Amino acid sequence: VVGGGIAGMEAAITCADRGHDVVLCEKSGTLGGILRCEDNVPFKKHLHEYLDLQARNIEKRGIRVLLNTEVTKKFAEDMEPDVIIAAIGAKPLVPAIPGIGHAVGAADVYKNPGIAGQKVVILGGGLVGTELAIYLGDLGRDVSIVEMLPNYNVGDNILHGMAIGIELNRLGTVLALGTRAVEINDRGVVGENSDGRTLFEADTVVNALGMLPRHDEAEELRFCAPVFHQIGDCLAAKNIYEATRMAHQTALDIGQY
Repeated sequence: VVGGGIAGMEAAITCADRGHDVVLCEKSGTLGGILRCEDNVPFKKHLHEYLDLQARNIEKRGIRVLLNTEVTKKFAEDMEPDVIIAAIGAKPLVPAIPGIGHAVGAADVYKNPGIAGQKVVILGGGLVGTELAIYLGDLGRDVSIVEMLPNYNVGDNILHGMAIGIELNRLGTVLALGTRAVEINDRGVVGENSDGRTLFEADTVVNALGMLPRHDEAEELRFCAPVFHQIGDCLAAKNIYEATRMAHQTALDIGQY
């Protein structure tokens, strides 16, 4: 199993439960994937607990874990596996906005909120952007969200969406909806909508515009084993439930056909 995030951990556990000899390889020094960046977020403590639970489940099953291990084509071939499950996740989408190099990633801010200045503009009003706005707002930052769609989008969970709306309102978060970021400069973000252009002043600009599946990178491993699967975000964007379910089902199917 290549990748020790949500999907990779579940795949490894299910494979072990079915009697397979499993090796779980993770490029970083810890299991949990991109979600580990949110370990210190108070309203995500149960996610932290779930990741720790899965790590304990892996240890309890005696699954061989190789941390700080990047699985290259040669590495995979040398292992001579019968099956490879690629769960290497996704990478941040970097749009062609002039000055985008001034922006920092949402994960970087979660890992080290100290890099965010007092005035923060978040690009993207999806689940990542809105939850990050709440986190920074609770830390006392003045936050604006620039979103090109007419509404922010936090997925299909209606109650979760309502809760996010309540929190954004409580914190006085500025919502620039229907506004497209056209430039990032030393003063902040230039947004454009039907009324013209507006400068949203910022000490820090955060890119929360989504993720791109690392599908092509995973495909490099396709012919390193007789059987190959891609799961989780490296195939297409998934939430935690979807990634876990896909990983579990993929592992169950191994050896069945």
